[in-house]
Amino acid sequence: MFNRKESQGLKPGGRMVCILLVLLLVGSGAAAWLLTPAPAQAAPVAAAQGAQGCRAYHVVQWGETLFGIAQRYGTSWPVLAQANNLSNPDRIYAGQRLCIPYEGGMGGMAVVANCYYLNMRSGPGIGFAVVHILSRGTHVQVLGQSAGWVQVRAPVGVVGWVNGHYLAR
Repeated sequence: MFNRKESQGLKPGGRMVCILLVLLLVGSGAAAWLLTPAPAQAAPVAAAQGAQGCRAYHVVQWGETLFGIAQRYGTSWPVLAQANNLSNPDRIYAGQRLCIPYEGGMGGMAVVANCYYLNMRSGPGIGFAVVHILSRGTHVQVLGQSAGWVQVRAPVGVVGWVNGHYLAR
C-alpha cells in the first residue's frame, strides 16, 4: 500500500540530512537561544517607598488615571507620582502596582478599605493578640506607625495595631 519512506515523509537520505543540520546548529551555537531562559522582566512594582511608607497599594485598571486614583485615596497626583518615581505621570498602565503613601506624619482619620474584616492587635505584628475586629468602612483615628503597622483608635475607644495596607485616608 504505502512505501515506508513515503509514509514518513522523507526521501532516501533525508533523515541523515536532518540529523546533520541539527548537529551543525548546535555545534555552531546558533541554537543556543533554544536553551537560554527568557530574561526576567522587571515587576511593575514601585519600590520607591518601603513597606512602612505605603498605607495601601493600588493595582491600576485599564482606563484609570493618576488623578482619579489620587482622588479615590484622598491625595494628589503629584504625591503619587513622587512616591512611585513616575517620571511621566501620564504613563501608567493596567496591572501596575502603585504605592499609596502616608502623608505628612501621623494623625487624622483613616477607613478600613481593602478587606471585609481587619484584626486589630495589641502590638505591631501578627504575633500579638487580637483585641478587636474592624469591618470594612469603619473609620478609625490614626495614632502612630511602626514598620507597616498603624496604631489606631476604633470608634468604640479600643486602641490597637492594624496592617497599614488595609487602610485608606
